[in-house]
Amino acid sequence: MSFMYMKIPEDNMRTGLILVIMFCAHLPAICGEPTPTSLVLKTESHRPPLLTGNLRIDFFSQDLLGNGGLVYSNANISGQTTGARQSGGKSSWLAAGLSAAVPGVGEFYSKSYLKSAIFLGTEVVSWIIYGVYTKRGNDRTDEYEAYANVHWTVADYALWMNRHKDCSVNVSADKNLPPQGRVNWDELNACERTVKGFSHILPPFDTQQYYELIGKYAQYTPGWDDSDTTVFIDYAEARNLDRVTPRFRFYRDMRGDANDFFNTASTAVGLVVVNHILSALDAAWSASRFNRGLEASVRLEIHRLGEIREVVPTIDVTVSF
Repeated sequence: MSFMYMKIPEDNMRTGLILVIMFCAHLPAICGEPTPTSLVLKTESHRPPLLTGNLRIDFFSQDLLGNGGLVYSNANISGQTTGARQSGGKSSWLAAGLSAAVPGVGEFYSKSYLKSAIFLGTEVVSWIIYGVYTKRGNDRTDEYEAYANVHWTVADYALWMNRHKDCSVNVSADKNLPPQGRVNWDELNACERTVKGFSHILPPFDTQQYYELIGKYAQYTPGWDDSDTTVFIDYAEARNLDRVTPRFRFYRDMRGDANDFFNTASTAVGLVVVNHILSALDAAWSASRFNRGLEASVRLEIHRLGEIREVVPTIDVTVSF
C-alpha cells in the first residue's frame, strides 16, 4: 500500500484555519458552540485549580481545568440577578412599626440586641414607675379626703360667714344630718360672691375641686375644727393668708404629697411616649444600617470543561463595617 503526501504551504494552512473558525462561529447549531455575542471568553494560563462548586468536576476533572480548560461567563442568562439584596435584609418600615408598638422589638429584629435591651428596659421601668406612683397618689388621696370629712365641715364655715360676713345662710340645727346636708349650698355660694376679697365659691361636696379648695385657700380656714370661730380673722386680707390652723397645714401637705406622686406618674407616661418615638426612629435606622452592612451579588456562569458544560451559580458577598 502506498501513500501520497501533498505539501500545503504554511500560510495557506493558517488562512484555512481562520476561515474554519469564522464559519463555525456563525453556525452554532452545527458546531454546538455558544454564540460569541452572548459569551465572553476568559482564558487564564498557569492559574491554580479552579473550584466550580460541582463536586464531580472539582475532585475528578482538575486536569481539564489545569490544562487550558475554557470558562465562559454568560452575562445575559435569563433570571440573572445582579446587586441583589441579601435575602435576610431587614425592612425599615417593619422595624419602626414593631418598636412603635413595643420599644426594643424593632431593634431585636434588626439584630441590635444591646439597644433592644435598653429600649425595652426603659419601657418596663417607666410602666413600673407609673403604676407605683399612681397607686401612691390614689392612696394618699383617699387619706386626705377621709381626713377632711372628719375635720372640716361646711356647717361651721357657713356659721362663721353668718357671724362675721353679714350672710344669712340657712344652717339646720339638726346635727344628726351630715354637715353638707345641713347647709343651703346656693345661699352659701351667693354670700361668697358678695364678700370682697374672696376669690372662690365652694364647689359641691365630694368633688375634686371641693377637696382642693378647702386646703388651698385661707378663706376656708373657719371650717376646720381646730379653728376658733369666735375670733374674727379677715382672711380676705393678704396679711392674714398665712394665719391658717395646724390641721389646715397638715391637710395641705397631704394633698401636696398626692400631687407629687401623680406628677411623677405623669412624667413616667411622658417617658413612655418619648421612648416609643425614639425606639421607632432608631429601629428604622438600625435596619437600614444592617442592610448596608451586608449585600450580595448573584450571577450565573457557564463553565466549559473540555466536553463538559456546567452552569454554576456564583454569589459575591460584600461586608461593610
